[in-house]
Amino acid sequence: AEQLLGQPLQSSARKLITPERVLLKAEENPVHIALKTGQSTSGKIFGVIMNEERVKWLQINAVALDHFENRQVVVTFTDISRLIRSQERKKFI
Repeated sequence: AEQLLGQPLQSSARKLITPERVLLKAEENPVHIALKTGQSTSGKIFGVIMNEERVKWLQINAVALDHFENRQVVVTFTDISRLIRSQERKKFI
């Protein structure tokens, strides 16, 4: 995560947006959902706002693991920024 975001994970208080460019509410975050409800999420696409001009697009999976009475979440993500930018360019051709 640190390498992908370019900063330590603990300091990544970055905002997430949907593919429609709507700011994601904290309770809509796949990690939050998995922790609270135990529901896993697969293949969701979100943008991480890096700065005013740059968004890093991620495909996110969050899997809830119930271990005894403790719930944990395993999160995987793939940087799909190039794919999203390519799709956006094709819209304007």
